[in-house]
Amino acid sequence: TLVALQGYFGVASLFPTTLIIVPKVGVMGDPVTRSQWLDDTCAALTAIANAVNTDPNVAPFTASSFTGAMILNGKCTTLGAGQWSSIGGSYSATEVMINYKVDPFAADGQAWIVRLRKALEAHHGLGSWFVFGDGPNQMDVANKTYARFPIMIVLMMCAVFLVIGISFGSVMAPVRAALCLLWMLAVTFGL
Repeated sequence: TLVALQGYFGVASLFPTTLIIVPKVGVMGDPVTRSQWLDDTCAALTAIANAVNTDPNVAPFTASSFTGAMILNGKCTTLGAGQWSSIGGSYSATEVMINYKVDPFAADGQAWIVRLRKALEAHHGLGSWFVFGDGPNQMDVANKTYARFPIMIVLMMCAVFLVIGISFGSVMAPVRAALCLLWMLAVTFGL
């Protein structure tokens, strides 16, 4: 089962987090500028690892956690094991795998994702950086859902008022239904 696999390999192995880096247009045109971009990106990844490695309650996060076209085992290289996209031209994007033993669905893992995204902001001069994976995606969807939660409650109450008010031809029935629904939400979410 999935739970057994998580026990054997860890959640991070089953639901990996990766970086997608899209270089600025024109940077990858010739081998000299491409090599310079790879060196600069490797230095940025090392700085990112240092900036993210601030929580003493989790395993150390170092540059050796990154594997890509520009970095391997924490060392800069131009012959790394990265994949390049050729959509929109040669060397249009690359993937950097992250091998870090943190559960991206737990509070520690989500705090790590937030620190990673914040550290990436300082390196937009090299291109666009994207954090990709099931953990970051689920965190983003949950945050967006909770941000829209009050609007959804108001829309649900309006629908209840309309449907029950039209069905029963009364004002008291929809008020009672809305109050019961609000009470259930308050009990469920501990408000």
